[in-house]
Amino acid sequence: GQYDLAIKDFDAAIKIDPQYAKPYLNKGQAYEEQRLYQKAIDTCRSFIANASPQDSQAIENARNCIRVLGGTI
Repeated sequence: GQYDLAIKDFDAAIKIDPQYAKPYLNKGQAYEEQRLYQKAIDTCRSFIANASPQDSQAIENARNCIRVLGGTI
């Protein structure tokens, strides 16, 4: 339930490895739990922009997250 602290941790992990999917997806989920849907969508878009092409499953997960939240890719 400490989403703000978790988001700070996810941001730190993203700075270490911007291509690693898990912190983006977890950060997006934390925003979603707070009903900050646009921030969740923006986080998923940010991952897609930074993702390695080999990480196709995580990219698809991020795209699905955007769709579920009502955003466009």
